[in-house]
Amino acid sequence: MDDLEVWEKYPEYRIFHNKLWLAEMMNLHCGPSGIPVPYDDYYCVRPIYNLLGMGVGAQKKLLKKGETVQPGYFWCEWLEGDHISVDFYKKGKKWVQGPTYIAIKHPDDPLYKFRAWKRIDKKIPFPPMYELQHLENIKNLNFEAIGDTIIEIHLRHNPNPVEYSEFIPIWHSEYDGMDHTSFLTAGYKFIEAVEDGGGHLGDVRLGFYCK
Repeated sequence: MDDLEVWEKYPEYRIFHNKLWLAEMMNLHCGPSGIPVPYDDYYCVRPIYNLLGMGVGAQKKLLKKGETVQPGYFWCEWLEGDHISVDFYKKGKKWVQGPTYIAIKHPDDPLYKFRAWKRIDKKIPFPPMYELQHLENIKNLNFEAIGDTIIEIHLRHNPNPVEYSEFIPIWHSEYDGMDHTSFLTAGYKFIEAVEDGGGHLGDVRLGFYCK
């Protein structure tokens, strides 16, 4: 199930798709279009809603005090720390931690582009948010966090190949210049998973090398 299907299937939980609401729940400095930023700094600017995933429209942007962002977007204080993706699944009445990954990123890459995801053995406590304690008919959750701050909540599991301990996104712009033989020799398997964020990304993800 992807976020588009979740939106249709669970209309009573659509608030979880609202990233500005989540930033407010996390007590972050943030605001929608029209609300000026409080001081000069780098901010994360992205759509309030994005059901296409892949970080469509998200960017790190330097804003001057008093500036705001375009309609449909919001600004949020820039966070530093490890980018973690963690699944939880319902077992009886309890939420149990599932596959957990840390992102490998390059600081000069756009926010949608990840270099790798590696599985980690780290205990992540289930978030204490009231809204998450009263979910009905939801059996899978995925959280993305930077440091200890949740930045996204998905009412479905991680759609990436979590049966592997590492998966490396392969991007169209870099495909021809890659040494694919070295990946195969090292035991990686290519899994096709084409994604372009509905045509809104600057590059196309072709799939993953997994191991």
